[in-house]
Amino acid sequence: LCKTLLPPPPIRSPDVPAPARWYSRPLPVYCDRASRRELVFIRRQCKFATMPRGKYVNHKGRNRNFTNPEELEAQRKKDEEEKKWRKTREQDSDEDEDEDGDGEENDSDESESEEEENAKGAAGVIQIQNPNRVAKKSHRKVEEVAEDDEPQLTRREKEELEKQRAAAAYQKRHAEGKTAQAKADLARLAIIKQHRAEAAARREAEKKEKEAKMKSGAS
Repeated sequence: LCKTLLPPPPIRSPDVPAPARWYSRPLPVYCDRASRRELVFIRRQCKFATMPRGKYVNHKGRNRNFTNPEELEAQRKKDEEEKKWRKTREQDSDEDEDEDGDGEENDSDESESEEEENAKGAAGVIQIQNPNRVAKKSHRKVEEVAEDDEPQLTRREKEELEKQRAAAAYQKRHAEGKTAQAKADLARLAIIKQHRAEAAARREAEKKEKEAKMKSGAS
């Protein structure tokens, strides 16, 4: 109501500077110290209140936009349709899986019939090896597996087993002193023992010389 009653602001030229706000104008000279301090405090508070806080500007006077109820109803219907579509899609996928299972059974029956036909013809005599044909793994029951059957090891397991056997054989030969490293260690140990024996003999000779000198000096 006040905005409608007030006259519109005058159009200002861009060359004319804007008038200074009341809190940025100079203080009057006739103010005493207490009132001057109070005015400075009030001006600072007003200045900080008008300044935007932080990095982003707060738009408090803008209009609020509310969602239209028709849009809400349309969104709800859309969500319901999506749920129905998902349910129908899941049902179709389950039916496709059942059909695939039936197709696999039919394929197995056809493959068995083809094997019988091949056994009747020349394919039963000639062994045909096709690298493009994937060999099916034979599933054996627990009763069919014998206890004496050794487990089939893979290439990596065989290599690991060979490495362990080679390491055990090397350790055995090293303990017996047959390897080059063991021979070098034994030779180094013999040299150390010889040096220690020579040092002990030298110390014993020096000790005997000292005792002989002490006896000769005492006599």
